Amino acid sequence: MSKRRDRYEEDDGETIVNMNVDGMPWYRPKSETGTDESGRFKVSPRSPEGKAAIRGSLLAIFTVIGIFLGGAVLFILFCEKIWLK
Repeated sequence: MSKRRDRYEEDDGETIVNMNVDGMPWYRPKSETGTDESGRFKVSPRSPEGKAAIRGSLLAIFTVIGIFLGGAVLFILFCEKIWLK
């Protein structure tokens, strides 16, 4: 028979679910993981993570706006040069 392994090799120690629940013996009122009570990360706009999040959001917004404006310009050129000639 094969031996049963108690520890999985692919376990990297990452927490999937926060088990810090009221009433449990191991409950700690303030989490030490950098998240608040609701499980959201605490990020201020002046922190490097906050600046990166704002920069990424603006990049995504400007990309979408650029695609729509480019499509509008191509449609107007199509109308002028081919369709309404």
